[in-house]
Amino acid sequence: MRCIRSLCGDILLGRFRGGWGVSTHSVYKWLKLFADPLAKSGDVDHEAENRRLKRELVRVTEERDILN
Repeated sequence: MRCIRSLCGDILLGRFRGGWGVSTHSVYKWLKLFADPLAKSGDVDHEAENRRLKRELVRVTEERDILN
């Protein structure tokens, strides 16, 4: 989703309108429909996310070591 948002400039919208026959309104409607809800809220708990990722890293490292 982030990739689409960053590309959504005049060039991309021109391509949609001219080459693919998709209206600008449809593109923005699609972006709004499929937008990441966490990106909008701004209520991301980075500390909790880091703890979760560290736990997951420990788990997958153990799984990798078992398979080796």
